[in-house]
Amino acid sequence: MSLFFKERAGYHFIYLIYFIYSMLLSLSLFTVGLLGFVMNRRHILLALLSIEIMLLGGTLFMLFISHSYEDVLGLGLGIFSISIAGAESAIGLGLVVAYHRSHGSITLT
Repeated sequence: MSLFFKERAGYHFIYLIYFIYSMLLSLSLFTVGLLGFVMNRRHILLALLSIEIMLLGGTLFMLFISHSYEDVLGLGLGIFSISIAGAESAIGLGLVVAYHRSHGSITLT
């Protein structure tokens, strides 16, 4: 049964508030990450951190939607997204270390 059709009559409004606040949280995390990535052009570490925040916002969105519709597929996609974010950060930090060794600094000019 969906989030909006719970059996108990008093919980309809509480679950709707939970749904709205969770969507606002994931949207605000994604927006902060997007603004950080767009406005930051010189520091590669801050750009990687902004990408991680955007992935976190998207993962939370998938998890909240999955929880609200009681679907297991969103949980699997959330775990997959977290593993992709971990691999992305490991590869990104490896590239930052290689760039620092060759250029001496990590600021982009």
